[in-house]
Amino acid sequence: HMLKSLQRHLGDSKLWVYWDRWHKKVASFEGTSRALWDWIGRKIEDEPPDDIKNLEIVWSWVFGNILRMAGGQEPEGIETLTQWAETGGEFHPVVDGNLSDLSRYAAKIMEEARGWPELDTLKSAVSELASNQSQAELRRLTGEIDFVLAGIELMNAFPGKCDICPV
Repeated sequence: HMLKSLQRHLGDSKLWVYWDRWHKKVASFEGTSRALWDWIGRKIEDEPPDDIKNLEIVWSWVFGNILRMAGGQEPEGIETLTQWAETGGEFHPVVDGNLSDLSRYAAKIMEEARGWPELDTLKSAVSELASNQSQAELRRLTGEIDFVLAGIELMNAFPGKCDICPV
């Protein structure tokens, strides 16, 4: 909703030119990774584990590991899943019972992910985004978007028009 409102108020801004270019560059990865996120969620909902308390951590861990696989890296071990549960000095247990149950559950989902039909599409999208040319273009677009947003912030900080107004 915020983007639609911004578009209405700033329809002539260069922000939308850069935003569209950014979106075109990341669209394949965004769409495929969103499908992956949803696929993992369905897997967890269809076969919920009995003793796992924090499914969001498991969900995120599996998602991150599949992205690592798509980028040509080895998945992280199950020990990293239990470490994620420690945030801000507080411990939030992921499981009530046995860590081997959690390990088997996560390994099962990771094994199924290796056969996920869109894995090759995700690998291709990750590879494209990781290329030096894509990284340079994304950095350039980020700079352009930041510059336009800084101008918008200035307009809000100092309303009105003047000869040196950047927007």
